[in-house]
Amino acid sequence: MDKTKRVTILSIILAVLVIVLIGLLIYRYGGNSSDTDSPASEEQTSSESDSPSNTTDPNTGEIIESNVDTNDWKTYTDEELGFKLQHPPEADISKPNRTTRRIRFLGPDNEPNTEITDGFTVHITAKSSDEFPASSAQEYAEFSFQQATENETVTVQEPPQPIALSPNREAAVYTIETALGNTAQRYILYSQASGRPYEVDVSVFDPNNQNYEEMTQAILASLEIE
Repeated sequence: MDKTKRVTILSIILAVLVIVLIGLLIYRYGGNSSDTDSPASEEQTSSESDSPSNTTDPNTGEIIESNVDTNDWKTYTDEELGFKLQHPPEADISKPNRTTRRIRFLGPDNEPNTEITDGFTVHITAKSSDEFPASSAQEYAEFSFQQATENETVTVQEPPQPIALSPNREAAVYTIETALGNTAQRYILYSQASGRPYEVDVSVFDPNNQNYEEMTQAILASLEIE
């Protein structure tokens, strides 16, 4: 084999190695998402809605006027799960698993990386439409309620009740208590377009009366599902 042919072969081998290396780098860092509790991508745009916005009393279902200023709130859009919402800019959004998104807001008295004692969490879980063929939020809420009743990790305190998250958006809600003793409101929403139900668990810890309850209600009022 002459020198020219050897150079050509070596050049081809080198080019193949470079292509393989580039491919490995793209696979490693090119955006493969894991199902761990990782940060969720977000549209860093301010909300366009007027502020303050109306919210809903979770106990009576009545529309109440909110004192929460949402002018500087951000919009989070999740194309994978088919929803978008607005939230305070200080809130952290993460992905505990493939079908759940968590919004966590820590107050000034809550130490980082500790159990929440000052702040709130909102967990949004997209359920499978194949799990139960519901046709409304209330119908799926009855099924969800029965499942929660049989679940050893939560205690259901009251049956689901219909509620309006905003004047034109119906949902259902019931109260659960986790094994850790935390009380949460579980809201059930239903997409007529996709047939997909959503469970939204809201836990509020507000020892200093900093309007966390109203903030979570404003988040729920802004929640839009496809």
